[in-house]
Amino acid sequence: MIFFSLIILLLYSVVFIVFRFSWKNLKKNFSSLDISTSIIIAVRNEEENILNILKDISAQNYPKRNIETILVDDGSIDKTLQILKENKSRFDFKLYQLRDGNKGKKQAIQEGVKHAKGNILLFTDADCRLNKNWVVEMLSIFNDKSVNMVSGPVMFIENNILEKIQNLEFLSLIGTGAASIGLQRPLFCNGANLAIRKTIFEKNKNKIRNEISSGDDVFLMHSVKKKSKKSIRFMKSFEAIVLTQPKKNMNEFINQRKRWTKKSIFYTDKDTIFLGFLILLMHLNVVALVFNSILYSEFLTLIFIFTSKFLIDLFFLYEILKFFKKKNLIKYLFFVEILYCFYIPFIMIISLFTKFEWKGRSLSK
Repeated sequence: MIFFSLIILLLYSVVFIVFRFSWKNLKKNFSSLDISTSIIIAVRNEEENILNILKDISAQNYPKRNIETILVDDGSIDKTLQILKENKSRFDFKLYQLRDGNKGKKQAIQEGVKHAKGNILLFTDADCRLNKNWVVEMLSIFNDKSVNMVSGPVMFIENNILEKIQNLEFLSLIGTGAASIGLQRPLFCNGANLAIRKTIFEKNKNKIRNEISSGDDVFLMHSVKKKSKKSIRFMKSFEAIVLTQPKKNMNEFINQRKRWTKKSIFYTDKDTIFLGFLILLMHLNVVALVFNSILYSEFLTLIFIFTSKFLIDLFFLYEILKFFKKKNLIKYLFFVEILYCFYIPFIMIISLFTKFEWKGRSLSK
């Protein structure tokens, strides 16, 4: 068991050391660009947030003639539609509604793309907040004709300890996705901050798996990756950061993680599958060592493996948190390291056998 534990630790260490240097080497490739873009937002039950995102879009430092905003309502059952209709004269946007039994974020996004006139499609979520230079930053890389898709940084808005812990985990995911793009082996991205040429979306839209409730971003990336790994970039710019809402309680948090895990079962990308198994094995390894230590009073291997993993994660995360100006979150890392050894296997197991709630809907995948 010790030999197996050391092999897993070695693989884990090599991968995240490489990721750390890949993140460090990511550059902000900025040049001015004057091109048409369509900002597409799928909306469901966002009465508390919808006006904020519209205000942020209207404040963008980008030629208004080159921006169109498209909102597609996915069957909202609160006051979202009423608020939108009341503010159509205040903000410049186009509003569509899913009909004929269609429902879900993926269908809403595709409906929005049908009406889009921009050369570049920019995706974000209705509960997000945007920097005034967000459009400028995200579009700048497209001056390079070889670029087809751009993933952008996303960060949680945090106010309490639960939200800070969520943000620490979330930023590790964003950093991992960015580092993998830097290595030209893209793993995942986040649909709250994503740009793609419309022509490329049209060629890959049949690969986003409409039968699965989430994963529009990752399935799209994997499809683009199959044809050209080098055409995917990450915009490492602080002004390109999109702020989004964390989950307010443990029930919402567990449901979100179940939804994320459900979609991962359907991944076919070998790099993503490898990393997922490696992370799962690393945490299962620590759990097994905990029980082994209790049964046989042998704690040295556990201490060595856990300490080594903690130091590797610290080495990887420090640069990411530094970029996001969130170095204060480091103090929660040790607690999160302990928690996640048990949390990750737990989420994996319950995701296989239970449904999840999302936006007022009960879904199985």
